[in-house]
Amino acid sequence: HKVGAVATKNITSTRLRSERTTQVDEDAENKRKEHQKELAAKKQKEGLARFSEATGDKNGAEVKKFKRFESYKRDNQLPLKVKNLEVVVDSRNSTVILPIMGRPVPFHINTIKNASKSDENDFSFLRINFLSPGQGVGRKDDQPFEDASAHFVRSLTFRSSDGERYSEIATQISNMKRDAVKKEQEKKDLEDVIEQDKLIEIRNRRPAVLDNVYIRPAMEGKRVPGK
Repeated sequence: HKVGAVATKNITSTRLRSERTTQVDEDAENKRKEHQKELAAKKQKEGLARFSEATGDKNGAEVKKFKRFESYKRDNQLPLKVKNLEVVVDSRNSTVILPIMGRPVPFHINTIKNASKSDENDFSFLRINFLSPGQGVGRKDDQPFEDASAHFVRSLTFRSSDGERYSEIATQISNMKRDAVKKEQEKKDLEDVIEQDKLIEIRNRRPAVLDNVYIRPAMEGKRVPGK
């Protein structure tokens, strides 16, 4: 009597079912680790691309890069009120237009530090301070400049007998500056946010929930289960 051959696919390297299960778990864990390495390399590449605008010093510290701000591409985009050669606040383009030497000169809000109004005798004065190198050592004063050794206009002062209008202009500039700082901060906060896929509503089955979940301390003295 001849014994039939045994198929090689039925031969296992282990005898116990638990040992085979452990082997499968190890293979899955190794695949998971390899996938995590791929994801880490991908995120690192994306991070380097996202922060490529910033440069670093020899110690690896982040150094801010000079940024250009453009208020208008053409002269005909300026508000019509600039023909009167007066101070004009253009909130839509985040710009303050000042009359200098008989010409309207636009200044982006990111080049302005602050604005204030004061009164002296029968006149009111509007003082606009600009950002320039060497103004301070705080975090807000470390804005880089294209050429820090160049000459800078640190402030301009205008005089008028209409104090109410200068008060309104100073308030508009302050509000515009506040909104610009807030927008820049929100932009920085979103740099580390990971984009996620759109949520898909579950329609054909009951959504997964955690039953018998309680809030501690109980609201209004009642122990009410939630989901």
